[in-house]
Amino acid sequence: DPRLDAWRSTWHGPVNGIVWPFIARQVDDEMILERTQDDGSLTRWVFSKMRPESFHWRAVTSTDSGKTWRLEQEMFAERRH
Repeated sequence: DPRLDAWRSTWHGPVNGIVWPFIARQVDDEMILERTQDDGSLTRWVFSKMRPESFHWRAVTSTDSGKTWRLEQEMFAERRH
């Protein structure tokens, strides 16, 4: 979306019927997808250490408008041949 200087991304969780819109931006060497939840808290999905065969992903949440963040989930992904 050139108006936002960002990408729009949508995550679908078909098992639970979830559809979440995100705004995604590259910040330094990380890709950050952010959304505001129904209760007003912020969620970020942060992709870092991106390589052709691996990446680090973490989901963080803030209930104070981004002043502090709490780690909710974390994953280290690796492709094996």
